[in-house]
Amino acid sequence: REFKEETTLDPQLVEPVYNQAKSYADEGLYDIAERYLIRAQQLNPDKWEILNTMGVVRMALHQLPHALECLQAANKLCHNQKLILINLGLCLALSGNDAEAERIFRQAAQVAKDDPEVNMHLGWLYMRRHSVSQAMTELQTALSRDDKLAIAHNNCGLCEIEMGNYEEATKHFRKALAIDSEMGAVHYHIGSVHMLLKQIDMAVKEWETAAKLEATNADCLANLGVAYYKDHKIDMAVTEFRRVITLRQTRMEDFANLAL
Repeated sequence: REFKEETTLDPQLVEPVYNQAKSYADEGLYDIAERYLIRAQQLNPDKWEILNTMGVVRMALHQLPHALECLQAANKLCHNQKLILINLGLCLALSGNDAEAERIFRQAAQVAKDDPEVNMHLGWLYMRRHSVSQAMTELQTALSRDDKLAIAHNNCGLCEIEMGNYEEATKHFRKALAIDSEMGAVHYHIGSVHMLLKQIDMAVKEWETAAKLEATNADCLANLGVAYYKDHKIDMAVTEFRRVITLRQTRMEDFANLAL
């Protein structure tokens, strides 16, 4: 409201328009944020912060080619800026250009030496490439520099699952939740560990918590439905499978589960 009033008083001020865009982006209202960012860029086309935020917003809107253009333009305006490099690396990876993403992340590591965030993103990139040992090396480096990175603990846990180390995986997931108890994905992963260990009741408990925290996690809802089905809770299973189908219509097994 304050930003909007400031913009009304002087429509040529870029900062309130840009700040309003960031406020909407923080609330996940990316379509609205994009409109304000376009206006901010019209007022000041050479502000790298606007282009960087535009890139992040367009990544969230799955407009990867447009996001990449914005981030590359931001990088030209302000070369060797860590924040831009990390977002550019993320966008390149999501666009399928892992080799260039790795180069950009390595450049960020040179710019921001000893910054755990860069190692964390490199670990994420290696996970995408199924290079578990490389991912663990980067993630452990990140945690050695800052043990309070919840996402790094979560990703370490996922790597430990890949290596069959379920107890170590659970330790990392518990550490992640100790840092951020609202991470629904972590409860989902703990539930997956319990299911691998055939501890169905414990898995269901974690997945129910995950579903409350992240109601749009279709994989979680599908697994919860299967668990209910195996426990002969048919009505509850049907409810979960219907929720899955409202979220996605691209997987045959979701319809098969409901039909069953």
